[in-house]
Amino acid sequence: MHCLSRNPRSCLVNSYSDFKEKNEQRREGYEATWLDVVMETRPEQNMNLLENNSLRRETYEQKQWAHFVVRRHPDQTLRIGRYGDKMRRYELPYRNVLPLPLFVPKNIALQNELNQKPIPAEDRSTVEFDKASLVGVCTYKKDPSQICRDMPPMIQPSRLDFRASRA
Repeated sequence: MHCLSRNPRSCLVNSYSDFKEKNEQRREGYEATWLDVVMETRPEQNMNLLENNSLRRETYEQKQWAHFVVRRHPDQTLRIGRYGDKMRRYELPYRNVLPLPLFVPKNIALQNELNQKPIPAEDRSTVEFDKASLVGVCTYKKDPSQICRDMPPMIQPSRLDFRASRA
């Protein structure tokens, strides 16, 4: 955890988590570190009490403090709320950049090819027209079945080591 003080009245605390995986047989490894928890402590707005007694030269000041927590997860979710209260969960938008996932087992890719339905006769002319109009536009474009054939087999992790940092 790292305490970053913005000003004397508030404090910002960051906590990092990391993940390690090693496969000694294949000489492979994976490491990931991410900002896990952010906690900010600051005086709550409009919840201050200030009393002055000028005759006795006394002052009394009381501030109510609020602890705000933001928790991030590697699965693209955020949990936001006050410390001690119920936290709200938000899912960040996720989309594949490629139309096909990169690492798919070969047998799944072959099953997708086998399960394709034939194109109805009335739609064949439009499909052929689309293919004819794209001739020469993307000369480097590959068919998805060729991409699936060239993909390496998917490797499953042998052991998962998870350790939350305390530094």
